[in-house]
Parts: sequence; structure tokens; C-alpha cells
Amino acid sequence: MNNTPKSRIHILDRHTANQIAAGEVVERPFCVIKELVENSIDAGATAIMVKIFDSSLEKMQVTDNGCGMTAEELRLSLLRHATSKINKVTDLDRLSTLGFRGEALPSIASVSQMTITSKPQDALNGYSITIKDGKSTIPTETAAKTGTTVLVDRLFYNAPARKKFLKSPRTEMGLISDLIAKYIVAYPHISFRLDNGTHTLFNSSGKGNQLNALFEAYGKSIAEQMIPFELGFVSPPSLNRNNRSQYHFFINGRPVHSRELSLTVDEAYFSFMPAHRYPIVFLFLALPPESVDINVHPGKLEVKFRNFAPLKEKMLILMQQALGRSNSLAPEIIDKEASAEVLPQQSILPDDEQEPVFIASESSTISSNNDFYQILYGSAKDNQPSSVSVHKQSSIEEAASAPSKVIQDNIFAAQDHNMGFTESKLIYSSLTPLGQFAGTFIICSGGDYLYIIDQHAVAERIMYEKIAAQAENAPDACNQLAVPIAVELSHRDALALTDAILELRDYGFIVESFGDNSFVIRGVPLWYTGDDPEQLLRLFLDEINDNSLNVVRIRKEELFMAACKQAIKANRYLSPSDISVLFEQLDACKNSSTCPHGRPLAIRISRAEIYKRFLRGSI
Repeated sequence: MNNTPKSRIHILDRHTANQIAAGEVVERPFCVIKELVENSIDAGATAIMVKIFDSSLEKMQVTDNGCGMTAEELRLSLLRHATSKINKVTDLDRLSTLGFRGEALPSIASVSQMTITSKPQDALNGYSITIKDGKSTIPTETAAKTGTTVLVDRLFYNAPARKKFLKSPRTEMGLISDLIAKYIVAYPHISFRLDNGTHTLFNSSGKGNQLNALFEAYGKSIAEQMIPFELGFVSPPSLNRNNRSQYHFFINGRPVHSRELSLTVDEAYFSFMPAHRYPIVFLFLALPPESVDINVHPGKLEVKFRNFAPLKEKMLILMQQALGRSNSLAPEIIDKEASAEVLPQQSILPDDEQEPVFIASESSTISSNNDFYQILYGSAKDNQPSSVSVHKQSSIEEAASAPSKVIQDNIFAAQDHNMGFTESKLIYSSLTPLGQFAGTFIICSGGDYLYIIDQHAVAERIMYEKIAAQAENAPDACNQLAVPIAVELSHRDALALTDAILELRDYGFIVESFGDNSFVIRGVPLWYTGDDPEQLLRLFLDEINDNSLNVVRIRKEELFMAACKQAIKANRYLSPSDISVLFEQLDACKNSSTCPHGRPLAIRISRAEIYKRFLRGSI
């Protein structure tokens, strides 16, 4: 009798293994389109059409005019880790394609019913193969055009748990629309078309001009304001958003997410951008493949850098230079019928530097012969940073900690100082003004304490409570515009706004459709005191696209900005009577300890601490 215990370890069947892998590669419909479009780009396609058949996004199709596949290649393409992109592990350091893992097609096939039809250019006929429930048919001969068509049907039909976690069809379609818009800009030589079943959302020309592609993907209102520079496009500070959703990064043609790149953009705009506002950027970085790891996650969206410091330095230099000359730049929007325009790639490092040069052009693209970028090297040095001299802003992390650091280093900063005076409300009008410092801070005495008061923060608090009280009296009232404002939106924003027009009307925001992606703003909420209704509309759209519309929060942020603009500025000296009126108004505020953004209005230093600092012993 065999008493050997049965092994608890076993090998999963191929279908189960594919479904598990699909959980990493195919999280949502957006992932399907991304993988298929990238395959088309790798195949050398110059025209790619994406078609969504219904609002449920369960049926979709990607068609290209690329190199196509033979019958045997069709069969192999559905096997896990079957790829034409690499042959051995060392090839991972020389990747010039978007796909390489060989996981996309089998992963998609494991959670859908998929049919692939393909024909190489030199073949008389094409072949078609279907896979269902993990089983594929034998490739059959069929009439077809050169290229490949992948039809995905009943997506997640055998993975109902995955369908439960999908967001609304509008959100999922918005993600796909955003993806195609990015590829239009990154690959201006490729014509992209996106149909959502009822409308053609994109139909780019593929003429090769990147600025024109930006116009086709994101509309004239954005394209005409963007500032072109060596690494792509950046927006002027006046064109901003309330989050980082419009940070678009491409490394060797691949769209990526990167915390390092995001923080670098934040740092470049640190002295240009209002607080809690973020620019629109398109950065196309051409880097040596071995300097960046894109094999971090099966989705290939996250990256790691071997040495980020030199890239960060060059980005800061070039972006700040572009922002510095932004007032004189007015890029021309090329007509769709204009011929392709290719700008020469430029080195951004001195000739004597060893580091690779990071370059970009208006036609940064990926092609089969790896000519989509050039890597230039200077003379050999020991990996020293560039000697280019530039004034650099402090890092974001340093900026965030700056207030507390200043307080700790200040000679007056005592252990018992109180920022906010929460234990008892400070009566500012009872203080004795002694003078001003730097036209910014009011110096006062009161009892056993010396007070340093920020006049701008005080005025900001007063103005905020005044306009906030007015807004609360009529939160949803509408202010009709004497002259309606026409705006042009991206396809995703247009779809979102169409669905939300009635909801916005309930909040006092009146917008009407004007055909295609054009709209007219006829009224804004009564509480809005700004002079840019289009900017307010885009703020609402950012929230709607994130499924996080919070009108109360938007109203507070706008009131914060309005109060800041109307408040007393720094470097203004006040008379004693001005200070007296200011303090009386502050005493009447509900909150007299912080500004609307949470910064302290005053710092208090005890007499005991002052004696201690001057080595005078006890009082």
C-alpha cells in the first residue's frame, strides 16, 4: 500500500493561469484598447481605427494597416509569452517597442471571446482565428486587407467579479478617449480614428506635425496656448487645472506614470503657479533604453530610472526657460491639410558632458529601424552632473516643510509659541502696534508677549469671511453673462459635459451645446467672482471626470482665490489707523487664528523667551 501523501502543490491549467495573469494586464476596457493599439503601433501601422460597439464596452475592435501575421504567427500569438519583440533577457535593456512580454493577447482572450484576422502585405489572402473559453480554432483562410483586425466580444463574460469593479460607462469611455488623444500627440505620423458606436470622437490626419496633432486631440483653446520647447509642450501658468490629471509623460514613445517626473514639473512651476493649481504638460523624453526600466508592472505604465538626477536637472532648466519666455511665444496652429513638418533634434547638454543627451522633436516617433530618437554622448567623464548654471527652486518636499523650518530657525521661536492661539481667542484690537517689518509683518505687544502678524493673511481671512457669507445667502443662484462665452472642449470633456449640463444648471452654471465639442457659457454661479468662466467650467469638468464633483469644495477654493486676490499685498506699509481698522475687522471674524488656506495669522513670543535669548536670566 502506497502511504505517500498527496502533494498539495500542483500546476494550474493554462486557462486558469491566463485568467490570473489577465487580472494584472486587463483590468478594464481601457487596458484592452491600450494593448491592442500598442501592438498596432509596433506593427508599423500608419492608420489605426478603434471601434466601440455599445455603451457597455463589452464589444470592441481595433483595426490597423500594419505588417500583419501569417497563419502560424496567428496561432503562436495566442500562447503566453510568445513574442516577436525580444529573444533573450539582455534584450530588455534595448527595447524599442511598446509591447514585449507576450501576455496581452492570451490575457484578453481568457476573459472574452476574441477573433483575430490578419494578412501580411505580400500574402494573397489573410487568415482568421477565434478563441473562446481558452480554446482556439485552427486558422482559416479568409479575404482580408493588409494588416490586423482584433475583435473582442463579451469582455469579462467569465469574470463577473471584475465587471462589478468597473466604473460607469462614461468614465471607462473617457479613459479610452484620453488614451487615444495621447497617442495622437505622441505619434503624429499615424492616423487614429475612435468611434464610440454613435459618434466619431477622433479622426486625426496623421500628417506628422505634432502641434497640429495637439490641436486635433485637445482642441484649439488648449493647443494655441501651449508653449513649445525642446521636450514637448507646457502650458502658461494661466492655463491650469485643480489636479495633475493633465500631466502627460512619454518615454521613447511610451505613455508612463512617474512620481519623479510629476514632482519635477511641480518644482519647475513652483514660483509661477498659484497654490493647489497644476499645469498642462506634454513631455516626450528620448532616453537610452538601458537607463529606464519599464518592466516594473505588466501594464507597463510605471517606470524606474537608473539615474534620475541629470534628467531632472535638464527638465528644470528647459521648463523654466520656456516659462520665462512664455509671454512672447504664440505657436501657430497648422491647418489639418498642412504638410508634415519635422524639427531638428537639439542637444541640451554641453559637448564636454558624458551624460546622454535628452532630446525631443516635433516628430518623436517609434519606427521599426529604431530611428525615433538619437542618443548623443559627450567626452568621457565620471558621471558628473552638468556644469550648466541655473537657479533651481527648492524641492516640493522642502517647500512643504518650509514654514515649520522657518519657525524653528527663527531667533524668536520659543517652545511656548502658539500658532493659532486656540486655547483662547486673541483680541487683536487690544494689542499695541509697534511698527512693521519688511512691509509685510505687523509687530505688536500685548501683556507678556510679542506678536508678529502677517498682514496679507489677516486681510485674506477678513475678505474670505465677507464673500463666503454673501455666497451662502444664494449658493445656487445664477449670474447671467452679458456676453456669452464660447468654449471648445476635448472629446472626453465634451462627453462628460453633455451628461452633466442639467446637473450644473442646478448649481447656477448655465451651459448650452453649440455643436460637436463646442459649448456656450451663458451663466455662472452667483458666488463666482473671478473673470474666467471657462477656467471654472474646466474645474467642474475635472471633478466630473473623476466622479468626485463636490460643488461646496469648488466654491470654497474659488472663494479662497478671490480673497487672496483682494487682500492686502506684501510690501505695503500701513498707517496706525489702517492697522486699527484691520484688527477690528479681524476680531469680528469667526476664525481669527488662520488664513483660509490654514496658515497662521500670528506668531507669539513670550517675554521669558526673549530674556532667555538675550542671556538675561529670569525675569
